[in-house]
Amino acid sequence: MINSNHRFTIAELKNPKDGEPKVVTYTIHQFLKKVECAAKSHTVFEAYHFQKQELSFLSQLARESHANGKVDQAKELKAKAKNYKEAINATKFGPAKKMAEIISAGIVAMDRKVLLLTSATNETDESIEFMRNPSAMVKKYDVVISTPVLSTGVAELRTDFGYTTEHIPKDEDKSKIGSAICAEFKDLGTNKAADIFNAQELYPQEVEDLAKKGQYTNDEYLALTRYRLQQLMKESLTLESVAEALKQQLLSSFAQLRKLYVIDDDTRIHYDLQDRKYNSTAFTVTGHLTVQHDLINFLCLKSSINLDDIFNQLIGKKQVEISADTLKAVAHAFNEKNKSFNYFFEARINEPENERNFVKVWNATIGVSHSLPLIKKKLGTREKRISRYFIDSSKNNLIIEALDHSQD
Repeated sequence: MINSNHRFTIAELKNPKDGEPKVVTYTIHQFLKKVECAAKSHTVFEAYHFQKQELSFLSQLARESHANGKVDQAKELKAKAKNYKEAINATKFGPAKKMAEIISAGIVAMDRKVLLLTSATNETDESIEFMRNPSAMVKKYDVVISTPVLSTGVAELRTDFGYTTEHIPKDEDKSKIGSAICAEFKDLGTNKAADIFNAQELYPQEVEDLAKKGQYTNDEYLALTRYRLQQLMKESLTLESVAEALKQQLLSSFAQLRKLYVIDDDTRIHYDLQDRKYNSTAFTVTGHLTVQHDLINFLCLKSSINLDDIFNQLIGKKQVEISADTLKAVAHAFNEKNKSFNYFFEARINEPENERNFVKVWNATIGVSHSLPLIKKKLGTREKRISRYFIDSSKNNLIIEALDHSQD
């Protein structure tokens, strides 16, 4: 049975050499990602991302309510989240529908009569007529392509095609054995830190050779991860340091910091242009580094923040405090360009200028993009306790060390 991990050889007509198409191997998901198209209109585009934000927000609230023992509230929030999920499924160009469209277009190009059944076509006259009498109508087409929309009402058609449906009763003995095995091993899993620490040590030339492959085995992936951690940490790896690097997401966090802080503007623009070249029909968040960089600069300008000073203090092992007035200015600047920050930083924050949301605003922007997470502390005597805000160096010390090494 075909699944998403099967690989298919596809001939691309892009940049053919010597008159021959380029032959590439994809999984289904890789192929779908490659041909993914942007939403058909700006309105649909905005609706889709608003729905995604609402789904994420309501799901998070539901989890928090359930964790706090508010079961009824959690159920209500989950029901609301489900409504947005259904709306997203109706708005987006889903994988099954996308694949059906691609296959249909290819078969039509072969002068075959095709009926396409998806959520976007199920109200057409052809689809309605087919669903009313599938056994008769199927004879009118060379090919019928359907997504899971064709799941009910076709028992007669399946019988005509020779398919049979059989009820397989549950085997109680095998079920008990399976449950026992699951109970024994449910807490076991791979120790990623140990796997990386014990992976093969690579030399630079071996890394270059692997980069040319493009696709790695699991052992090669672990070895590459070990090499990249070694390059950033500039010290002998230990199991504990690898575990801490994974906890701080050192590789991805430093890559983000490098793109938005370390490299120069020309290099950043070059990366964006390269992304536009490979994603000419898709509007991606990650391919707009220049926009993200400008938005962070906007926050810093409006609130008189000097990121160089903050990083220099952290490199010098100093505690960095961010004043409440600075956070207020950041929140006000955020609110000025709320829609841009909500999209390019996936920051959905109601009432950003409310003091209780100051930390959320910072962490959703400067905190996540530059690995400068903020924490609030209550300091002072019991009668005069006040809120003060500090960069949480316990969550970014390895990233700061990597930044220091990169500047040597």
